[in-house]
Amino acid sequence: MNDALAQKWQVVRDIRRVVTGALEPKRADKTIGSSLEAHPIIYLATLVANQVEGIDWAEVGITSSATVVTEAERTAPAGAFTLPDVQGVWVVFEKAKGKKCARCWKVLETVGSDPDYPDLSPRDADAVRYFLKNKLAA
Repeated sequence: MNDALAQKWQVVRDIRRVVTGALEPKRADKTIGSSLEAHPIIYLATLVANQVEGIDWAEVGITSSATVVTEAERTAPAGAFTLPDVQGVWVVFEKAKGKKCARCWKVLETVGSDPDYPDLSPRDADAVRYFLKNKLAA
């Protein structure tokens, strides 16, 4: 067992609980239908941010995108969602901007930028292109 790694992932799980807590009221009031329609702004105290460097919060939170702001950059705004048992983490809900990708369902501003696949993100257009090229070559 790696105690340092276990501690890091406990912090990641705690932050994710705050993110999902901020999204649930928006799902309940039908502002969004899915967490992939969200772009949470995650405010982290510097000490917390240092423990979780390199984490892709959009992947962890199952959102289309996410922004992380450390306390050193700015203090969390009034009205940010918090949990009393998770210190140094605040989340502000924002809707994701852009169009929904037909393949991954993420809402991204880059959807439609590939003229061959106007309903896909560039990442998914590349994946489909690769699949089709290799399937036809087989």
